[in-house]
Amino acid sequence: MFLPITRRDYLVLMKKNAQAQMAIIRKSLAEYIKDKIPADTKTWEEHLKCCMTVDEKGWMKSWTEFLPKHPEAKNKFDKEMAAKKISFEKEKTQIEDYMAVQIAHYENDIKEVDALLAANDAAYLNKPCITLHSLETIGGKLFKDEKDYFFDDYGVGNAWVVINPAYLNKSLPPSVPQFFTVGWRQGESDVEKKAVIAFRENFDFKKLETFLGK
Repeated sequence: MFLPITRRDYLVLMKKNAQAQMAIIRKSLAEYIKDKIPADTKTWEEHLKCCMTVDEKGWMKSWTEFLPKHPEAKNKFDKEMAAKKISFEKEKTQIEDYMAVQIAHYENDIKEVDALLAANDAAYLNKPCITLHSLETIGGKLFKDEKDYFFDDYGVGNAWVVINPAYLNKSLPPSVPQFFTVGWRQGESDVEKKAVIAFRENFDFKKLETFLGK
């Protein structure tokens, strides 16, 4: 069901993951600015138009007639919008600074991956990928010494694999789940141990095996 991947495959996967994360960060910032500015920084005319738009049943009629005739209402509105703009710009700067740090982190990951790919020959890169770290822990610190990152012994680290495409039913749409992960966890109490023994003695594992590969 699974196919082992090489060190090269793994590094390329890490690079793609970093690029995808940067794209998500940039998109989220663009969406924040797009949604936040119209919501929090209306002009007086836009405010009045908005009041009239929601006035489908005439509930706001007296309010929309009142506002244009009272300049103090507009002055108050302008002050509120000015305060919102200042608050928005401050929040926007904080988010941009935070995202810049995150993007720099992933850019460094990409540089480190490119350096590893360039510094090692095919014999090294085409070996099976065995690491002590999961993909979620990528970062420049892990690449200080590639000899401590990849291993040759399956008993030392975790071998990386991908799903064998031959097991995929290509006639099904992508939204249909085709693979499931089943976890097993148990406690150390006497009751839990007895329950595990009972389960193993009574569960038909042979029956389960007949479903594999279908």
